[in-house]
Amino acid sequence: MSESAIRFIDPPVPNERVLAYEISGDFTGDDMRTFVERLEKIANSGQKALLYQDIVDRGSFDFETIKVKIQNLGTIWRSVEKIAIVGDARWLEIYIGLVDHLTPQQMKYFERSEKDEAFAWLTS
Repeated sequence: MSESAIRFIDPPVPNERVLAYEISGDFTGDDMRTFVERLEKIANSGQKALLYQDIVDRGSFDFETIKVKIQNLGTIWRSVEKIAIVGDARWLEIYIGLVDHLTPQQMKYFERSEKDEAFAWLTS
């Protein structure tokens, strides 16, 4: 079994609504299931999640990942209020700017040097 592509991290200031993680490598269905379980834990507390996603190395994803995401899309869309995406790719900033208008969540891109600003925006 390969190493997980998702690594959960602690936010700089503890906040039960923040689900912070780094992505590095190939995302699998098991990774997506783990993510959804953590998201549901926040949702089951009656709150909407604030996601901090640091894309360290964007690998690929398998069919199982797509299947699990589609099966849980309603939960994902209803359970998330904001998504701060951190990375170092210009195309990702453009993509997030476009997708932000198509989803019910607020999304914003931050450069890797702006991690503190990303957490501040997320929890504001």
